[in-house]
Amino acid sequence: NEIGTYEATRYLLLNGRRRIGFPVGTLKLIESQVERLNGYKKAIKERGMEFDPTMVYEIRSHVDPGEPVRILEYMVKKRADAIMCAAGDWIATGIMKEASIRGIKIPDDIALIGYDDLDYTEHIGLTTVKQPVVEMGKDAFDLALEAIKNKSLPQKTVYFKPNLIIRNTA
Repeated sequence: NEIGTYEATRYLLLNGRRRIGFPVGTLKLIESQVERLNGYKKAIKERGMEFDPTMVYEIRSHVDPGEPVRILEYMVKKRADAIMCAAGDWIATGIMKEASIRGIKIPDDIALIGYDDLDYTEHIGLTTVKQPVVEMGKDAFDLALEAIKNKSLPQKTVYFKPNLIIRNTA
């Protein structure tokens, strides 16, 4: 989570973006969202910029169709020139749709990166962070079986390397 968001934010910064909005899931409830925020902050700090907490938009709902509308309105008001959508591809897709309705050109006016690389994102040209979900699931299953067989195994942390998939939106 941290590495993927760091790489995506760094990519936006290296391509001249300076006001990067950050829609994110509930930070108090979802550890992965905190990790993604940490990656965002790290990339900004590394470029010698100050973290602006007002560029972070904590979403209320992944299923409310009005959420992407509110996010885009907020980011336009904040003069964002890019959005690193840590809340995922589903929200990023809604932002893309709303931007199209409003005549906002992606990536010219606002660059956009999602997170997850859902199946349909290649078809719509969404730049996104791909997590190796099949490998993650397989390893989780293997670890669960191992823990069932040997109850005294110590806790194990496994890291997976995400990939930034560059397409048309950033």
